[in-house]
Amino acid sequence: MPTRHQLRGMFHNSEGIRVDPVPFLVVSGLGFAVAFSFGPIYVTTLGASLAAGLVVAGAAALATTAVAYHRYVWTERPALRRRSRPPLGFGG
Repeated sequence: MPTRHQLRGMFHNSEGIRVDPVPFLVVSGLGFAVAFSFGPIYVTTLGASLAAGLVVAGAAALATTAVAYHRYVWTERPALRRRSRPPLGFGG
């Protein structure tokens, strides 16, 4: 199992800058969970077989992972995110 430091070094954006993998992993994991929780049941109620439902769920999970990778890893700009954080605390 890779450590947090090794995992952080595995994800680079299109410019070669390391990015935080947590948003990508959370969205991918949730996409997988939702796809395989509801996908096969929904597809079988439409009259298809369980195997077809699993294929549809797998395709939905794969599509979610691809979109999440593009959004949260490949096009991520860490410098822009750090600059746009609101100040902490109350008042001006």
